[in-house]
Amino acid sequence: MISSAGLLNAEMNPTEDTHQQKQTDEPKYAMPTNNVSSHILDIAAGRPAEGVKCKAYKWKVSEQSSAKTKNVTGDGHGEEGGNWELWGQTETNEQGRIAIVHPGKALSEGIFKLHFRTKEYFEGQKRNTFYPFIEIVFQIDDPSVHYHVPITLSNFGYSTYKGQ
Repeated sequence: MISSAGLLNAEMNPTEDTHQQKQTDEPKYAMPTNNVSSHILDIAAGRPAEGVKCKAYKWKVSEQSSAKTKNVTGDGHGEEGGNWELWGQTETNEQGRIAIVHPGKALSEGIFKLHFRTKEYFEGQKRNTFYPFIEIVFQIDDPSVHYHVPITLSNFGYSTYKGQ
């Protein structure tokens, strides 16, 4: 079992390998400088959340409203001014990480949403959850930098913040 100090150390010092890693095509912790990544720690179990499916979406402003606004309006599901366009699909690895949530797509300015399928993850852990999915909406103003969206997760709560 990984201690919370070990998880915190891995989060704060990403070049230190605090977990055994299987060989994959994904980089260990090296992140390109201009992408969106994520990391989920299951704080109830005290370990990374492996196998959480994630879909990334970009807000596409409709032509009618592009002259009016670049922001999501209404409830953000396309009723006013645009719709969500699928931008990438992936899942967390054994360290709970997603190196790039938008494989094959260049980062650009705009409003984005990450949709995490937490119900399936908790079902696999034989635990109930109050949140069948989590959606995190954020704005990118400078596509030349790296954006990290970490999540601390339990079956009855979660927290997120803009990471480094």
